[in-house]
Amino acid sequence: MRQVPERAKKLLSAFWPGPLTMILEKAPAIPAEVTAGLDTVAVRFPVHPVARALIDAAGRPLAAPSANLSGRPSTTTAEHVLHDLQGRIPLILDGGPCQVGLESTVVDLSRAPAVLLRPGGVSVDRLEAVIGPVAVSGAVFAPMADDDAPMAPGMKYRHYAPKAPVTVVTGDSRRTALYIRRNLGEHTGVIAFSEYAGDFPGCVVHDIGSVQDKG
Repeated sequence: MRQVPERAKKLLSAFWPGPLTMILEKAPAIPAEVTAGLDTVAVRFPVHPVARALIDAAGRPLAAPSANLSGRPSTTTAEHVLHDLQGRIPLILDGGPCQVGLESTVVDLSRAPAVLLRPGGVSVDRLEAVIGPVAVSGAVFAPMADDDAPMAPGMKYRHYAPKAPVTVVTGDSRRTALYIRRNLGEHTGVIAFSEYAGDFPGCVVHDIGSVQDKG
């Protein structure tokens, strides 16, 4: 990196090691292969002890892509990586499932104000509490054009699109739970509040906590 701006120092003190990726101006020594030809570089300091041990063993920063095929959802377990990349990589270091379970937040500090390029494990509110106003890239809300060059991994909308239909059911919680039960498919997954997590037998249920906590 050419220099570490004061905003970056504040963020790394607050959130590193952790799920925050910062976009900074790159130094000439960083090869174009690392930055996809851009004049910026994405840097992150992971919290997981296996990742930290790998970096320590290498004795230098590591450059690496995400452990998933382009256009596929990000992987959170070694089994997911194997499903996506079997036969394409020589080995997998299994450190257990991801503790956060979603991508790192990506914030571009090469511009003023800072720009959120990808939402993730650190919210905009938490970023702004440390460095002040943070703009949000339009790519967060809508698909990028095919000829637009993404500034960071995961900005292309399809990066988050699982190959399965998704139905959002809104309304009274008990009525929506009844509707979902009546329309369960053979391989249905459900995201539900704790109060209703037991209402979907035979499904993979992701419990997002009590409805009382959602304000």
